[in-house]
Amino acid sequence: MPRGFFDFMMANPDLMRLMTWFTLEQKTEQLDQRKEAHNRKIAELAKAQEAGHIGTDFSPAFLLTSIMVLATAWMPTNPFGPSIDPASAGKTDELREAIMRAVGRLAGEPASKENR
Repeated sequence: MPRGFFDFMMANPDLMRLMTWFTLEQKTEQLDQRKEAHNRKIAELAKAQEAGHIGTDFSPAFLLTSIMVLATAWMPTNPFGPSIDPASAGKTDELREAIMRAVGRLAGEPASKENR
């Protein structure tokens, strides 16, 4: 999930602008389609935890939020990623792999030998 989401968001930065604008409206209710997609992803993470595919140190909701934050951190619309590391635009493969490792660690996968 993180790899595809990262690639999609990097290819569609205007979507993040729209999502950010939507949150400025200060509405607490979610659109039904967003709520359904969110709940489906949480349920998938819960199933993966129950099956022992990922760790249980964090709740499925926390994992999903963390994945979304990591996958969008280096988008042009994020005030932290690109503005802190302007060269990140030329490092998408490196960023994608780092995000995948970070998500793996959050999900309870052990660190690979090369990253220890």
